Amino acid sequence: MKKFLLLLLLLIPTALLGYYCSHKMNTATTIQSDINTRAQEALDKQNLGWVNLAVDGRDITLTGSAPNKEAKDAADQAVRINGYNLIENQLTVTNSTATPQDSDQNNSPQVDTKNIEQPKEQTTDSDDNSVEDTQKTKNTPTIEPPVKQNKTQKAEITKEISVKQDESQEKEAAQEAPIKQVKASKDCQKKFNQILKTPIYFNTSSDSVQKNSIRVLNKLALAAKECGSFNLVIHGHSDSTGKASLNKKLSHGRAKAVMKYLIDQRIDSKRLTAQGHGSSEPVASNKTNVGRARNRRIEITIEDKQ
Repeated sequence: MKKFLLLLLLLIPTALLGYYCSHKMNTATTIQSDINTRAQEALDKQNLGWVNLAVDGRDITLTGSAPNKEAKDAADQAVRINGYNLIENQLTVTNSTATPQDSDQNNSPQVDTKNIEQPKEQTTDSDDNSVEDTQKTKNTPTIEPPVKQNKTQKAEITKEISVKQDESQEKEAAQEAPIKQVKASKDCQKKFNQILKTPIYFNTSSDSVQKNSIRVLNKLALAAKECGSFNLVIHGHSDSTGKASLNKKLSHGRAKAVMKYLIDQRIDSKRLTAQGHGSSEPVASNKTNVGRARNRRIEITIEDKQ
């Protein structure tokens, strides 16, 4: 009887401790989701859709490019809602200045007119020239006057200039095409990375997207349309909780859920691929709640169309 009572006394604190830890974890996740929802609603009310929002526990991070300092300050004030702990304002103010482009005439090949002989007026001797003048003329070397250009010659010269201009423009376009493609690729990848700084939330142990993440999915669909010259690979990741095989299956299901939403938004399915990596590629420690939350993520990489 004494052993039973002793065992009972040991089990009661253990059960209470387990209940407390489970309750605390669920509360932290609920608070984070609530702060994310209310902060996003505050931004939407003030038409600050260009702001990218990320919530970690009670901490709020703002990223993106503000049109001016007033808009940056307005975004900072909008997310100061009840319950937040810290606001990290990483917004930048855009100051773009246009640079004049060179005229097309500067790139046109120049025609060397120095080597084109110009016709000179031909003079004739007068009938009253003396014999002496005639003798001098005989002893002086004769210079043949240049032949005047006819219409056919001028047309050929004009055609040659036009051909050289076309060749020059084609050569410049061929040299600039790879550079423009690389720049467009970097810009699109940066755009997707910026959007996904705000996590996509799914229901626990499910590939069902929570309603408060629909706005992020809409931003991804818009970016996919703007980057129409690239294919997209959607990567699903999970934390290390549970079996590795189940985590990989769940992460793949979540990547496919994002892919399906993009297809529903009229993104060509041939451009999209979904991959699940499970917990094999963590970006933070799986020993803490914050680290595990960061590891449960969706990433998108772009590839050139084959």
